[in-house]
Amino acid sequence: MKPLAIALITALLLAPGAWAEEKRIKEALDLARSGQADKAIDLLEPWAAKGDGEAQFSLGLVYEFAYRRYPDAALWYRRAAINGHASAENNLGAMFFEGRGVPRNFEEALRWYRVSAEREHAPAQYNLGMMLGRGQGAKADTRQMAQWLERSAKNGYDRAQAQLGRLYLDGVGIERNPKQAWHWFRESASQGNMWGQFYVGLQLRRGEGIARNFEESIEWLSRSAAQGLALAHYELAIVYEMGLGAQADEALAVKHFSEAGERNHVESVRKLTAAYTQGSLGQKPDPSLARYWGGKLNSAMRAKQPEL
Repeated sequence: MKPLAIALITALLLAPGAWAEEKRIKEALDLARSGQADKAIDLLEPWAAKGDGEAQFSLGLVYEFAYRRYPDAALWYRRAAINGHASAENNLGAMFFEGRGVPRNFEEALRWYRVSAEREHAPAQYNLGMMLGRGQGAKADTRQMAQWLERSAKNGYDRAQAQLGRLYLDGVGIERNPKQAWHWFRESASQGNMWGQFYVGLQLRRGEGIARNFEESIEWLSRSAAQGLALAHYELAIVYEMGLGAQADEALAVKHFSEAGERNHVESVRKLTAAYTQGSLGQKPDPSLARYWGGKLNSAMRAKQPEL
């Protein structure tokens, strides 16, 4: 789910109806953003109780993000969803998917995502596609996954664009097409998505579906790494270790391996453990650092890795 500030802005952009309604909802969400959630609820509840879907959805946002009162958030999302509010349908699906405020139920999550997705709600189309691809709530179907991700990507959702690029690159649920992968990675990267930036950098280095360009590859990998993606730090470390499109620089390689390792990237932790044990990557053997990185290996292997 989105952080409060972004979610509230989204609600404003989606708010339909009369100017008076928009003004009241804007005022309420401004209050919630400024830490006055009680006043926001006082303003929204009368309209929500009368069945106004936008007020119900906004009330759900306040309960979810300002108070973390998930059962109340789910209640108001459900009421807005029954009124046909696409964003509320998607958020209710997320509550069922994660088991927040309601019992975890993949079938219900899938149902609400699908209802929202049919209204061309791009995040719901992405969520639906990912559930279908993983076989959550229904039999796994990678073709349907690809179809829903493509609808979402065409509706401008950056996460779907990056994921669709991966499907084209790997030939999952769709015919392999590196040029189409490149197109969707670029679309995603242009919106600042760190995974889109990562795969643009990777394709430029490999020359898949596009002319190889090491310098541009480093630029895009650096943008992704600046957003904290461990894999991007790892690939940059390899660049500086091997001198791929840049002068070999073991100090920079160690820096990026360390950034990735602190984010539980297993291969980076192994590299650093070996470096400080054996004295490689320009480092002298250091028993203290060898123990640090060696001790981190088990936790890194158990840690949940970031997903696109």
